[in-house]
Amino acid sequence: MPAMDENVLKRILPHSVEAEQSVIGSMIMDREAIVAASEILTGEDFYNKQYGVLFETMIELNDEGSPVDLVTLQNRLKEKDVPPEVSSLEFVRDLITAVPTSANIKYYATIVSEKSAPQDDTNE
Repeated sequence: MPAMDENVLKRILPHSVEAEQSVIGSMIMDREAIVAASEILTGEDFYNKQYGVLFETMIELNDEGSPVDLVTLQNRLKEKDVPPEVSSLEFVRDLITAVPTSANIKYYATIVSEKSAPQDDTNE
């Protein structure tokens, strides 16, 4: 079992909540950010699974040609039967207000991507 515990720790430790929030907030603010983020990330790259669900939901809406905004996102999340704390307008609105600009989406997405990659610890 120790090997599994070690792998779990490696998966848990590296992440950036701020970068994950910034990716999601940018995607809600700017449709081009959805495309840019989807070229770098998948929902699995997010440490916070709630953000992964939001990410995948916005990609779905965008791929369908639907608008991606607070209303459409909240509606789709409710259809998916996600927990209310994820589909709440307050939760999503807070993500938008946490991001000063969507112009840095590729930078934010790269941080999330790098943090999600398995860590190569050769110091053992």
